[in-house]
Amino acid sequence: MEKNRKEAAREIIECDEQMGLSVLGDREVVLNKTAEQLQGLCHSVNRRKVKYLIRARGINILCLQETKCVDWKKFWEKSIWDNDQVGWLIQNSDGLSGGLIMAWDSLCFQYLGLASGRTWKWVQFKCSLTNDIFHVVNVYGPLNLKGKRKLWPEISEILLIAGNDLVCVVGDFNSIMDERESVNCTYRRLDVQGFKAFIRINNLCEIGMVNENFTWFGPFGRCSKLDRFLVNDNWFANDCLEVFALNKMISDHRLILLYVSKYTKDPVPFRAFNWWLYDVHARVEMENFWKQGK
Repeated sequence: MEKNRKEAAREIIECDEQMGLSVLGDREVVLNKTAEQLQGLCHSVNRRKVKYLIRARGINILCLQETKCVDWKKFWEKSIWDNDQVGWLIQNSDGLSGGLIMAWDSLCFQYLGLASGRTWKWVQFKCSLTNDIFHVVNVYGPLNLKGKRKLWPEISEILLIAGNDLVCVVGDFNSIMDERESVNCTYRRLDVQGFKAFIRINNLCEIGMVNENFTWFGPFGRCSKLDRFLVNDNWFANDCLEVFALNKMISDHRLILLYVSKYTKDPVPFRAFNWWLYDVHARVEMENFWKQGK
């Protein structure tokens, strides 16, 4: 298997060189790094990294794509999430490509139903705290345009079932929305148009990342924004959503985290305007109010 990964990494580099891209740094170092990224979650070190992430970030729902695990082992689940109250949904990879994992804390979220396709998994949940019903779709987009033209209608059909419920579509879409979302990569106009049409038809919007512009970083200085969270408008009624990108841990993609918090409706205890500090009379009044305990 290790030999196959080395050969696959070498083919990737040679293909890029044929396209006129040159290796940045030592060729052998780039080759070894690329081969390491092809190991996926079959390697115990990568599973431990995910386990640490779950503990450190307090993750309740985990969606992973391109696991590269042809034959997932049941006992590997404990090496990622050692909580007994965890639900799992696994789809093995096709060789070194693909593979999906969905896992969730069953104490926080009640599992209601699922559906799946070749490159996507859909799960319906009920939040134990708020009783909100929501749907999560974990997606690994095909590289070819033909596969994506088949994928978008499949997911759109599933999203119709959600109705007015909360919807979150997350994953590695292998598509960008604008040519500014990639560097040193081929821009495929039909691919972009199809992806944007899928988002528009389903009334989805992206939660922009706070700290990063790209999620995939390949050799030769290439980078793209392939991973993202897409949600419907219903999330914004009561929730505050933020997305952060982490450093590369187990692949050539940055993991992205979605934090959801409730808007507070408590009264604001104090409000100040900067211009008050430049008004002499306002400063005197504030001093008097402070002394009087008002």
